[in-house]
Amino acid sequence: AERVVAQLSQPLTVGDGETVDIGASVGIALEFAVGTPADTILGRADHALFDAKSKGRGQWSIVTGE
Repeated sequence: AERVVAQLSQPLTVGDGETVDIGASVGIALEFAVGTPADTILGRADHALFDAKSKGRGQWSIVTGE
């Protein structure tokens, strides 16, 4: 997650040669139980993303389904 955030924080050159700054926050849901519904996992990922964004720009968070 740290590498993804770091890569997405690099300046990006667009088609006309202009450089723009972008960034991202990342939310990750880990699920170890077989058969967990996809909507449950996506809800956890959404919660993790909300948590990452609440920490400020360029953050990440992991939620497990334990």
